[in-house]
Amino acid sequence: MFLKEGKSTYSPVLKETGHISFHHTTCCGLDFNGDGMQVAVGDFAGNILIWPAYHPHPSGAKEKGEESASECFFRGPLLKRQIPVMIRSVCWRKEKQPHEKELILIGGLGGEVWMWSPFTDQEPSQALALDGVVTCIGWENGPNPRRVALGTSSGILYVYEKVDEGHTITFKEHFTFKAHHPVDGPQDLKFGSLGKFAEV
Repeated sequence: MFLKEGKSTYSPVLKETGHISFHHTTCCGLDFNGDGMQVAVGDFAGNILIWPAYHPHPSGAKEKGEESASECFFRGPLLKRQIPVMIRSVCWRKEKQPHEKELILIGGLGGEVWMWSPFTDQEPSQALALDGVVTCIGWENGPNPRRVALGTSSGILYVYEKVDEGHTITFKEHFTFKAHHPVDGPQDLKFGSLGKFAEV
């Protein structure tokens, strides 16, 4: 993990603050929560883990300051779940209302989109099934984001709207757009069309 620092906004320097070596296979997909205190990381084994980015020192340990990310990572992840898909992308919904739960969307190599509300008794569940590898996920900006955009290796851009039905969350299709037309040829299903640039 790196933090940007520097004397001016024109000469940023990245300083390593932590190193994760817990995963035993390719990590693909990560995102911070809204306040930047936690980071969710997925891997090709289907593991989704939440790590502390910073952790306050125990009372009296130091007059001020925080543990480094490396010290926090040494303690292990805060949460860990495993889903039956190879994870390609992860997106944590940054803004939410006080009554809303945290929400992480997880994109898989088979087009699956799973959702997870960490720090609750709800386990991850599949929310959508798309065409192609889910290469990227992004919520709209604003204080209460409802729409989420998803891009796939099939060159399709999907936009869905989050729908709250009591304690249940579903997603309603807003629109689908063929943004890129893949070119026939060799492909790597983990990352899309090699040299074809078809994925969104």
